[in-house]
Amino acid sequence: MKRIQHQLFFFATIVWFLSGCGAYRTSSITARDAASLPPQASSIAHGSPEQNTSPPPNEEPVTAGIVDAQGAVAVEIIPQYNRLQQNVKGELSVLLKLDGKKVAAVDRQPIQLAIIIDRSGSMTGDKVASVKIAALELLKRLTPEDRVTLISYSDTVTVHSTQLLMDEVGKTVIRDKILGIQAGGGTALGPATIEAEKILTEQVNSYNGMSHILLLSDGLANVGVSDPTLLGKVCSDGFAKGVSISTLGVGLDYNEDLMTKMADEGGGQYHYVRDDKLIATVLEDELKGLMATVARDIQLRLLPAAGFAVQKVYGYSFHTEEGFTLIKVGSLRSGQNRDVLITLTHNELSVGQPHMGEVIVEFSDVLSGNSASSISFRPQLHKAESQQEYIESENSEVTVRLAEVRSFEELSLAAQAVDRGDFTQAETMLSQSISELEVQAQKTPDEKLTMQIKELRQAKSDLEMAKTSSVEKKHFVKKKKSSAYQQSKQSKGRKSTFDKLPAKKKSRRGSKASTGKKTDNVFSY
Repeated sequence: MKRIQHQLFFFATIVWFLSGCGAYRTSSITARDAASLPPQASSIAHGSPEQNTSPPPNEEPVTAGIVDAQGAVAVEIIPQYNRLQQNVKGELSVLLKLDGKKVAAVDRQPIQLAIIIDRSGSMTGDKVASVKIAALELLKRLTPEDRVTLISYSDTVTVHSTQLLMDEVGKTVIRDKILGIQAGGGTALGPATIEAEKILTEQVNSYNGMSHILLLSDGLANVGVSDPTLLGKVCSDGFAKGVSISTLGVGLDYNEDLMTKMADEGGGQYHYVRDDKLIATVLEDELKGLMATVARDIQLRLLPAAGFAVQKVYGYSFHTEEGFTLIKVGSLRSGQNRDVLITLTHNELSVGQPHMGEVIVEFSDVLSGNSASSISFRPQLHKAESQQEYIESENSEVTVRLAEVRSFEELSLAAQAVDRGDFTQAETMLSQSISELEVQAQKTPDEKLTMQIKELRQAKSDLEMAKTSSVEKKHFVKKKKSSAYQQSKQSKGRKSTFDKLPAKKKSRRGSKASTGKKTDNVFSY
């Protein structure tokens, strides 16, 4: 009897291998993670006889273009086309939706926070007063378990406090330090950031909580290290060690490209604040985000299969390391959505191509005590028998998102043209982008495209105001760059991926795409 069972198992294994009809998924999970999942996801995570954390040969394959979840994070992977043509070079765009689990209240961890305040000469007057008010309001939201490092900078860097507990005594000390800050001098933004990163990373391994830097500046870095690449590397190294950074550009005279670079490399957010009276609101939102964090240190690893290569990642910092493309995402708040759109190129594909590569989502699950977690996909491939079959396999949701993010890039490039004083080129770029979106909207009608067309038309209208004064010109540049930056990272108004989890594991096969068409169980060519 046992011999027959072994033979049947061997036969089933061979049939599964030859079928090539799925995408592997692996995950690591704790008991607390599983408790927070829907019943079907919990069953998958624990590893039932048909689904283990390390996929055995007879594991039921997970389909590409569907949803998976673990603990605090849900992931959906959708290819622009479900089928690819054999012996044809081309591109394949893939949309990864990352969503944070929505919970009534997050039992938040302590926060190790570094606040870096610009006290250069340009901050004199209302600006420095607004920053002080905002910082004092921020203190009210911190608990006795939180720690604050306060740094200010002008020509020199001053460390006012290091890892001070925010009990009543600590808050009193910090309050007095904040009130004593006076503006005057240059802008040693780089050295101040390096000092903050050093202080927080030295303690991060012994600190069971979130480590985050808030950097505020209203001017150009002109003392010490100021190169965006070098400062980006400082923030990237900090992110790798568990320290994130968000940047706030105040007014119209700071370097938004530098501030964006630092936030992207550091897994945080960049904010443009024209009116210094709004600094308190932005800092409040940042702190609320930290308090509602359900997953942090999120990073995507892509290992393209032979013949595939990552051409572009929209909206996020990425680099290649040991064959992997690493994409820094940062953190997810409760109920937050993030979209990562990736375009790959492929050579002429041959029969038997096993998969497009491996996609791994790694993160620290805050809801389960910062447990290291990952979800891994290996999307399989089959061929399109004709160009028509290739075209009909399109997932229009990805096409629409691709049109959106490309228009965001054009908006940012138009802002750069305005910065150079080339208004004619800016208007031409915006007009062309509008025309392209209108054509796409006819092919794939979508409210998002309609809204983006409206925004680009508004940008054309704002160009006229930008021509009237240097102040309006600077505002146009920073506002449009900020808008493009924010919108490239998330799609507004979409459903949570958690809501799309199938009722039963078996329903993962033949799932419905957002276009209403039945998708293949695999990426196919």
